[in-house]
Amino acid sequence: MQTIAIYCKASFQEGLGHVVRQLNLARALDDTGIDVYFCIEDYPPAIAKIKDHGFPIFTLNSQEQLPGGVADLALLDRGDNTREAIDALRVYAKRIVDFDDLGSGRNAVDLLIDANLGAEDCKNLASNVKTLFGLPYSVLHPEYSKTESAARTYTQPIQSVLISMGGTDPNKLSLRLTQTILNLGSNVMVAVVTGPGFEDLDSFRLFEDNSRLVRRVNNPPHLADLLREHDAVFCSGGVTLHEAAACGTPAFVIGQAEHQKKCAGFFSREGVAVDLGTAADIDEARIADCLALPKETLNKMSHRGKELLDGRGIFRVAEEINVLLK
Repeated sequence: MQTIAIYCKASFQEGLGHVVRQLNLARALDDTGIDVYFCIEDYPPAIAKIKDHGFPIFTLNSQEQLPGGVADLALLDRGDNTREAIDALRVYAKRIVDFDDLGSGRNAVDLLIDANLGAEDCKNLASNVKTLFGLPYSVLHPEYSKTESAARTYTQPIQSVLISMGGTDPNKLSLRLTQTILNLGSNVMVAVVTGPGFEDLDSFRLFEDNSRLVRRVNNPPHLADLLREHDAVFCSGGVTLHEAAACGTPAFVIGQAEHQKKCAGFFSREGVAVDLGTAADIDEARIADCLALPKETLNKMSHRGKELLDGRGIFRVAEEINVLLK
């Protein structure tokens, strides 16, 4: 049996998005008969999440430590890598697949995947690096490939919103957004997703106890059902933004990391989302404007999102990895 070692980064500040993405892909690869294990630093929420899915774990002493062990293929989802790190890993892995890497190491891998880049971004890469660039290669939970093919139809303004700020919510945006929406007195229902690294449960319970408009959903296996149930979502500029587009759910984006600004800007220009800036830019008036968007605008946003993402990127990526292993 062939073996894949998945290297992820996860922390309170960086969240669990890389782990969630690779767990989705790990399940798809496991279904094709590949033996998968994870190499990750000892961040307890991430360790617990991987264990819940039944994959073996090799605990790293630091994010820079490589390798975790010998494998037929190493898969990296840990940001930018140096050429030295990739060369060192090559001794232990016959093939290397890399996600969203803008470091010097991207020129030394076999396959580079980045859903936020286009074909024109290949020109500065080494000729021997194969690329899967663009939204068709966005790795989402398989449930997103099952969403209805038609865009949603809005017949009234927003009645309910989902707030999903990642498994850790490092900037405490869930609390701030919930309070802001309640202050507006709009009677919009609010559902807040909390993950294993969420640290403000006691504070959030006060909202649940004192408002019929607020509920919490803890650590769901995916967000597809919740995104379909709600009229819009407040999220960061990461995977959840892609998931919202695949479901045809308009997104209001607040960036929590530097690299999310480009993604938020792209989806905003495409008419799928409203870019609200960063955590420091939260403005009650702009949130009120989002909640008051007319049904015609919501319908256009939903339609464009479904045009951009079909939710089948996970299968395309898994197929390419299987080809690479042959």
